[in-house]
Amino acid sequence: MALVGPNGAGKTTTIRCLTGIYNHGKDQIIKKDGLTIGVVSEKDLLWEKETGWKNIEIFREYLGGKLSNDQIESYAKYLDISEFLPKKVHTYSKGTRRKFSFILGLLKDPELFILDEPMSGLDPVSRIKMRELIFKLNKEGKSIFYTSHDLAEVEKLAHRVMLMKKGEIVLDNLKSDILSNYRNLEELFLEKVGVYYLIFRIRRISIIDNLFFIIGFIVVFGGSYLTSLFPVTEQFNDILLWILLGVGIFLFFFTVVAGKKITKETVVLTIPD
Repeated sequence: MALVGPNGAGKTTTIRCLTGIYNHGKDQIIKKDGLTIGVVSEKDLLWEKETGWKNIEIFREYLGGKLSNDQIESYAKYLDISEFLPKKVHTYSKGTRRKFSFILGLLKDPELFILDEPMSGLDPVSRIKMRELIFKLNKEGKSIFYTSHDLAEVEKLAHRVMLMKKGEIVLDNLKSDILSNYRNLEELFLEKVGVYYLIFRIRRISIIDNLFFIIGFIVVFGGSYLTSLFPVTEQFNDILLWILLGVGIFLFFFTVVAGKKITKETVVLTIPD
């Protein structure tokens, strides 16, 4: 599941509520008893002067952990960072830090894995590997809750998308259903958060709607041209131009407004079993 929204919508706050960092009102979040949660926060919270292995030891001591060193080594090899584990964290690049934080989030072998911008700072090859690992973890039975501003990446990863605006979920739907009504998630995002671009709306209208748009264009500009070629009286031309303009504007806005819309839904955010 992916949670998307503009800056300040409340995505990170939602994650902090899910993980218990922030208090929240009763019954707003339903949590399964004994559910283990792993988190990869947006910021890499690491002990800079310690090695990767020492960081793992510290995390185990304070937060617990089920993964063996062999399992950690396996994940590290897959993400191409095993050679960095004996090195001090302050020598890590941004991408290496993100991969290492990802592994730290898996230490408890969580049932629910929460990821806040996990692809930040990763090169294309690393993104592919991280994506494949997330798919693998999901197939193994882990629920993935994912936030990102990279809508193209969300499109590749998510099965279900939730859109948040000003602290509220304004849409919750399967990605496949969304993409049957919109060309991509970017188009959905621009419409639902209130930044409305005509070009994105025109891209997803039907052939018939396009025909209306073209007819409206021809009526306004073609009609204007013809009245200039065959003038009758100035008053008649003015009236005709206003009529043509009205018809053209009607067809134009019919084109913009036409098409299927995804209805806003009210949802209760629950942590999946």
